[in-house]
Amino acid sequence: MAERAAGADDPRLAPLRMRERQLTTIADRRSDAAAGRFVAEGDLVVERAVAAGCTPEVLLCGDAEAARLEPLVAGSGCTVLVAGEDVRREATGLGVALGAIGAFRRPAPRTATDVLADARRIVVLDRVDNPGNVGAIARTAVALGWDALLLERTSADPLARRALRTSMGAALSLPWARTDDLAGTVAGLVRDGVDVVALDPGGPADASALPAAARRAVVLGAEREGVDPDVAAACSTVARIPMAAGTDSLNVAAAAAVACWLLR
Repeated sequence: MAERAAGADDPRLAPLRMRERQLTTIADRRSDAAAGRFVAEGDLVVERAVAAGCTPEVLLCGDAEAARLEPLVAGSGCTVLVAGEDVRREATGLGVALGAIGAFRRPAPRTATDVLADARRIVVLDRVDNPGNVGAIARTAVALGWDALLLERTSADPLARRALRTSMGAALSLPWARTDDLAGTVAGLVRDGVDVVALDPGGPADASALPAAARRAVVLGAEREGVDPDVAAACSTVARIPMAAGTDSLNVAAAAAVACWLLR
């Protein structure tokens, strides 16, 4: 049964006020066990987290959202709290009173081997450290039918608050994993017959003219540095997205959207 929050300082709301490093440490993210929490912001993202099988710990909702979400978390041990807009705004520090926000236990990490085994379309991120970009890329990948996301260790967390908010929860349905050796993992994909395309504004191939491939991966790098040279060397092809003269590059999330459409 939903309860009324005692106020913005209600101790049961503590997980919602945690900063990113409090929700999940670097050690948590590198562990093979489920550790730490993530926060789902917005009623749709909360619903998608529940649908993905994630375990909720506490939800803070408006009255209408509580009535809809409470049956979905029944029996999970989750505390469902109801509060007005002022309390929801103050408790979360977002500046807006979302209809629902929830703290969930992080799911157990998946291995790259598991995620890549049956994937036909794979997005690979090399040092993409902005969580908003990672979230936008995850949302694009799901929308355009790509079925896996691979990140090296320094790329942003797909379950970071901003990433998950930007992706509208897409990272909860997109299988993803990290690798400590991106060049080696990419080389393994090539050996397995995957056509791996690294994107670079100066790439010799035209991404819009590449032939179809049964299995394909697209590799996107950091905003300024691009794809690491060792990673690019391990790929099947280095390609560019044709752009108007005088344009040096696209934002990595925009480049991912174009590439996922061209190479799908």
